[in-house]
Amino acid sequence: MEMKKICCIILGGLAVFGLCGCANKNNNNEGSEGNSQKQNVDEKTLVSYHTPEAIKNRGELKVGVVKQRSGNDVAEGEDLDGGINYLYSKSDDGNYEGFNVKVANQLGKDIGESVNVTFIEHDDDQTMLESLAKGEIDMAISSLTYTNSLAATYSLTDSYWPYQINPTPFFVLDSAKDKFKSLDDLSSLKIAIAKGYGYEQPISENLPNAQLVLCDDTKQCIEKLKKGEADAIFCDSDLLSVDLKDDKTVVQSSVTIPDDPSKVGLFIAVMKDNEQLKTALNTSITKYKAVPETKNDKETSGSKTDKKQISEMEQWLTTAFREAYQKKFESMKSNEKSGETPIAAPEQDDSTATQSGDTKQADNKETKK
Repeated sequence: MEMKKICCIILGGLAVFGLCGCANKNNNNEGSEGNSQKQNVDEKTLVSYHTPEAIKNRGELKVGVVKQRSGNDVAEGEDLDGGINYLYSKSDDGNYEGFNVKVANQLGKDIGESVNVTFIEHDDDQTMLESLAKGEIDMAISSLTYTNSLAATYSLTDSYWPYQINPTPFFVLDSAKDKFKSLDDLSSLKIAIAKGYGYEQPISENLPNAQLVLCDDTKQCIEKLKKGEADAIFCDSDLLSVDLKDDKTVVQSSVTIPDDPSKVGLFIAVMKDNEQLKTALNTSITKYKAVPETKNDKETSGSKTDKKQISEMEQWLTTAFREAYQKKFESMKSNEKSGETPIAAPEQDDSTATQSGDTKQADNKETKK
């Protein structure tokens, strides 16, 4: 009987030991599977793969862009510069041209002299940004404007647009101007906008409960405001002032979209939390947007021969616009059957120091996409 008890205890101990052994074996297997899963993570999806140092070591900066659109692919109000693709285009021989291309090439060079910039085309902004999230590109530069949703999903650089752009304001009746101090005061009101300027998107994002009152032009916006059919007008001040003239009954309020001037312009998107690449790009953007001031400029100030100093960014934009303008001119000139009147070729003076009327138009309308 005693011997039977001893055998039972031994067998029970062996069973427990066996179970523990199996448990350890299972834990080890699970640990191995966990390590295997970690090893299977695509390194391209990690921020560490897209830092300046990593890009420099690879020798390649992958830049996402959106294919140029023309003809029926251009929505109403978007082709505001007569089809002149001065921001980004791809020539027949496969070369990439335009202001965004010039910026990207210089940023790549700043990361490393031997870094090759590769442009990867996408059908639209959404697919380009999806590629960025997957790590298929290092950065996206497709004339992106600031939105809250974009900033929440990706890290955005400072604006690389060379000119200062003011936020778009709201206009209200002078008798009611004291009622409007912030966007909250407009949250559920009727907002009049002119068609064709891309104002729908900023209103829908910042004032989702507002009622849009679509107008054929700014004159109609003013009429609807005065008749009480709209509570405010959302419009660029330079644009609306043409129709307002000396009318003092409609005034500009202090409320704007965005509420922060630094959120106006064109931005480069990088993977969320990729602070190293964002910082490196911002350093370069700040440098190239700075207007140089030389000793000679100070000494000759006031002279009739003075030429305004402009930033390198502005030079790149002016050059890109001139090149695209010239290309458009040559195309129209060689296609007389189209019945179009050839436009005048731009002057070839590389010392252009002021912002041209054409680039001013681009300034106001490209950034309201």
